[in-house]
Amino acid sequence: MSFSTILRELRLQNNLSQEKIAIKLDIATRTYVYYETGKRLPSIDLLARIAKVFKVSISFLINEQGEYTVEIQGDITAKENDE
Repeated sequence: MSFSTILRELRLQNNLSQEKIAIKLDIATRTYVYYETGKRLPSIDLLARIAKVFKVSISFLINEQGEYTVEIQGDITAKENDE
């Protein structure tokens, strides 16, 4: 199940409108809709807030199948020692 599907199901199970959950998360309703429709993914910080609001783990939200990816800025490659 994709992140967007999980997010939508959690919202519906909690009888919340998209507007009400956006208010709880302190984000614009349009931004929330983008997450629920799969057009965007939230930041890690927002992902943690979503998990807290719905009382689930981040692992549950991302389905533990690597469907959630984060863009990392900067160079994170390790440099090898020149000998």
